Amino acid sequence: MNNLVSTIPKKNIDFGKNYIEVLDNVFTGHKTTLRVDKLSFTSEPKNRENLTGSLKSLKSTSKYKVEHYESTGDISKLYTRTIEISSKKNRNIGLIIHYKPKVKNINFIRFELSPQHIKPKKMAYLINFLAKPVHLGDEIFNLLKIAKVTRIDIALDIYGISCFDYYFGLDKATKGKLYPKETNNGFGGVRLGSYLSNLHITAYDKVFIKKSTLTLDVVSNEIFRFMRIEARIKPKSQDAPLLSDLFFVENFPNPFERLSIYPLSIKEQLFKHRYFCDLLDKMTIPEALCHLEKGYGKDCIRKILQQNKVCVFDSKLLWEREKMLCMQLISPLQQPAYWDRVQWSKFISKLRC
Repeated sequence: MNNLVSTIPKKNIDFGKNYIEVLDNVFTGHKTTLRVDKLSFTSEPKNRENLTGSLKSLKSTSKYKVEHYESTGDISKLYTRTIEISSKKNRNIGLIIHYKPKVKNINFIRFELSPQHIKPKKMAYLINFLAKPVHLGDEIFNLLKIAKVTRIDIALDIYGISCFDYYFGLDKATKGKLYPKETNNGFGGVRLGSYLSNLHITAYDKVFIKKSTLTLDVVSNEIFRFMRIEARIKPKSQDAPLLSDLFFVENFPNPFERLSIYPLSIKEQLFKHRYFCDLLDKMTIPEALCHLEKGYGKDCIRKILQQNKVCVFDSKLLWEREKMLCMQLISPLQQPAYWDRVQWSKFISKLRC
């Protein structure tokens, strides 16, 4: 493996193939792409016992590998069992199912997938695998019809710039975390907001490698660095949109609307507030503002910040134009008209033509 590539942590290499390219880059001046990074939704079967039996019967085939195991990690606090379904050709193409809840007031089954790795056609085939009579059959359509979205991550990738070229703020946020720039390869980033909030945003650097496999020699001009701004939305249970209505909901939030971006030169404007500037070397702007005691020029600092925002991209116009295209990235999960046996069969037949 090329020495340059070997120094890049795998988590910082982008393998996602399902995205839309924002062609009119009047806002950034850089190549910009948008994608649905992760999506999870929950549902409730008509009969829990029958669904449990069907889930237990899921087995590997020539195309898909199926693994059953006890839930682990944070999800184990909510669900007892996990099923992982993945393509034998590409493990990134897959679906994770959690079921049998441990706590009250949550739905019986939870689905999680990473649309960044799954093009719509492959996503449809994955649903078709579950819809086979020997698996979940028509129950999968019943589950999809009433499924509610519990999390969606929208990622905006802007090539040619780094998250360390800017400071970031998030309106109404009081928490966050600064991940220092690593000395050997320059990766790190910032989180704005709490993991527990309905919205938090992270900004960090990644690279795209032009070669399809890292076992081939890769030269430096085939490595493209970019900044990812990722918004994680976790709707409150009472406000959770139906999966089929996800991008049609009028009040579905613009995930980047509350984000503010500032140039590094903002410190020059804040020179009278040395203590605040020092805080920015070790924490995020939301944390630093929260850290200040009352009367320490907070209003003045906020005014300076407001006056020095930079428009790396126009979030309002971007979301107005691209929201519906985002829907197309998960189109099999946005087609309730096909969610019955007859219509689904016709849909799949068209895909195979």
